[in-house]
Amino acid sequence: MRLIQVGLGGFGRRWMEVVLADRNWQYAALATRSPEAQRFAAERTGLAAERCTHSLAAALAAAPEADAVLVTTPFFRHEDDVVTALRHGKHVLVEKPLTDNAAAAERMRAAAAAAGTTVMVGEDYRFRGGALAMRRIVGGGEIGAPEVIDLQYFVAHRFAAGDWRNDLRYPVLIENNTHQIDLLRYVTGCEARAVTASTFASAAQSPWPFPSVAALIEMEHGLSVTFSASWALPDMTSPWEGVWTVRGPRGALRWDGAGITLFRGDEQRLLAVSDSAPRLDRVLAEFTAALQEGRAPSVDLADNLNTLAVVLAMIRSGEQHQRIELRDR
Repeated sequence: MRLIQVGLGGFGRRWMEVVLADRNWQYAALATRSPEAQRFAAERTGLAAERCTHSLAAALAAAPEADAVLVTTPFFRHEDDVVTALRHGKHVLVEKPLTDNAAAAERMRAAAAAAGTTVMVGEDYRFRGGALAMRRIVGGGEIGAPEVIDLQYFVAHRFAAGDWRNDLRYPVLIENNTHQIDLLRYVTGCEARAVTASTFASAAQSPWPFPSVAALIEMEHGLSVTFSASWALPDMTSPWEGVWTVRGPRGALRWDGAGITLFRGDEQRLLAVSDSAPRLDRVLAEFTAALQEGRAPSVDLADNLNTLAVVLAMIRSGEQHQRIELRDR
């Protein structure tokens, strides 16, 4: 199958290596506004210079035979890139976060419905070993249906001066916590029903107005989740997936950097986690399989809109100082 990629920043170049290593795909064209990145792309992929273009529109014109578009631009460009690809009848794999704007998300949903093609969001955390094991253990009922979850994500993040991410108002929520909320939905199989959140500043050195958040997430079946996260606080940092404590009527689980520990009565058992590295290759494999099998992929657009709704509700709750109910999607 033939692919166009738009966006060749640092993360886009990581994606390029994944695509080049995959036997199911070959590049049809690439798009980046940077002349240096265009030259790099031509050298790395072997594409003709005219197929390493300055815009997605130009790449689509140069490679009308492409089957799909991989969108690895910053999230505030996703709507334009996704809708453009869909209007050309292409399948789309788009990096997270999908957007920071509910109206933009709905426009992408409408464009996908009109195109009748596949849109998958690249939430790679659910393809990591720990997430797969947690879903299996929770879904298998070893601790009973979860009743209380505490989820903490604390990573001191810094970007170079001039980086666009330094201008975000709610950086941890928009740029990272779609991962944790997607995992929460994936591991438990439950959807959120309401959110009460506070977003706040930090005395730690940080360029952001609100680098931290604390929230109560009310989920289906009476499941209550306390969630806290920050990009500012430098000590006692967590793994990228977060530190999880999951309690049910027949036991409890702790998922942290050591692995997954099962607590049941006097029993305490450490379960090894196979890997915690980024798994962009598994994201691409799932996208590929969905296209080949004619089915919806894991983390398709409709699924990811439920994750995005929780993140945006936390922002609204913090701004409005009130509980936000989530409608069925």
